[in-house]
Amino acid sequence: MKSRETLIRLKKFQVDEKRRKVMQIEGMIAEFDRMAADLDREILAEQERAGIHDPAHFAYPTYAKAAMQRRENLKRSADELKVQVGQDDMTERLVLQSRQYGVEPQQLLQFLQENNQLPAMFADVRRGKALAVVVNGATVKDTAGNTIDTAEFFGPRQEAAGADSDAAETAVEEAEESDEDDSQ
Repeated sequence: MKSRETLIRLKKFQVDEKRRKVMQIEGMIAEFDRMAADLDREILAEQERAGIHDPAHFAYPTYAKAAMQRRENLKRSADELKVQVGQDDMTERLVLQSRQYGVEPQQLLQFLQENNQLPAMFADVRRGKALAVVVNGATVKDTAGNTIDTAEFFGPRQEAAGADSDAAETAVEEAEESDEDDSQ
């Protein structure tokens, strides 16, 4: 009977946590969209001020170029927020950690609830998923330029589809851009 009550509490907590996360993510996406719209207006105003609308033009305003890049980054970030942690991911992590600690999953869940650690576990699972998307989308090479099979370290590559492959490409591009910016 106690395990049933624990499961009911777990489900209620998970529903509430998902609601909070969805509201938070929707708010972030709306804020990113608003900021992108503001940047669109600023870009148009700068183009009108300069009288040049072609970004390839040699005299195109630097501010407009930078604003366009920020706008694209915001849009990319909003798209990446759509990659979420599912119920199965949380359950898998809970079971895995309970085995590592040598306790029943219900005991670990109760401990995590009592110590307000479920949000930290959620964040950890999300980081792991994001890392998996990036690793699956990346090609790792050694110093000689040979491609390294990452399956030994991260498991076999999964064929990502739709948003996951787009998120992987975006994350890889951002990492490359960041590396280029750091080297300059």
